[in-house]
Amino acid sequence: MGSKTSVNGLNNGGGAMADKFEREIDEIIRNSGADLPPPPRSTPRAVQKPKATARRWRLAVNAGQVMFASVALLLAGGLLWSTSNGLGGLIMLSAVTLFLFSYLLFFGKRATGIGEYEKRWRGHPIIDTPPVPLSDHFKGWWRRVRHRN
Repeated sequence: MGSKTSVNGLNNGGGAMADKFEREIDEIIRNSGADLPPPPRSTPRAVQKPKATARRWRLAVNAGQVMFASVALLLAGGLLWSTSNGLGGLIMLSAVTLFLFSYLLFFGKRATGIGEYEKRWRGHPIIDTPPVPLSDHFKGWWRRVRHRN
């Protein structure tokens, strides 16, 4: 048996055809080598600075942090209760007020857009429809049974 040549790991039946393809590929590479643009240089990209637009100042504080601060104020007010003339009581009153505010913040309406996302399938939004009530299933079944006769 004659030996088969392998081009790119594939066995070909005839060696002459593979040699012909290799010669044509080599010729194409040689001819197009001068027409190719030079390889791109690796230059660092310019770092984009954040745009200096008018931003609203917003402090990112959540309810847990406010609650922790109110407990810390309550402890500080308790320590100052006996040593100062009314300052400890004022601090404790502000701590209770802050605690109530954090409680309302925790159970209040959440800001829109935070933690919400749109369900998508293959780039298209999915609209969730509520499940069909059992009574509608029963009505449909009853119509089918009633109209069989």
